Amino acid sequence: MIFETNRIIIPINSIIKQSKPYKIQPVMALPVFDNQNLCVVRTMKEYLNRTEIFRCDKENMELFLTTVKPYLPASKSTISIWIKTALSKAGIDVDIYSTPNTRAGPTSAAARMLPLTSIMKTAGWTNSGTFQRFYNVPNNDLNS
Repeated sequence: MIFETNRIIIPINSIIKQSKPYKIQPVMALPVFDNQNLCVVRTMKEYLNRTEIFRCDKENMELFLTTVKPYLPASKSTISIWIKTALSKAGIDVDIYSTPNTRAGPTSAAARMLPLTSIMKTAGWTNSGTFQRFYNVPNNDLNS
């Protein structure tokens, strides 16, 4: 992770679904928001400061750590449970919108504020049809 004055840059080091040999892995760049309650960069700095004590060895270099000792890297299934719990607490019917569906809402919202080429680059897509087919969800579909 690279913290800059106006953004945070997060290289995607692990292999993603769209990875190909000799292709550059995507990089996620998140801007600083004026509203500190909505600022991902501020929240990320605070989270890393609070969890720094548990990251003293190479095994705990993953971003998300479990919330009970020995504070190991969280598995995909644990993160999935966390997302499902957060969705449920937000009043979203998790029987309709499960963890994989969480990509569509933020991606559709991002498309209203960012050029599609930026979203495609971050997601590692080469074809805008992927966004149109799987992620371009109207607001009212997410709020029902």
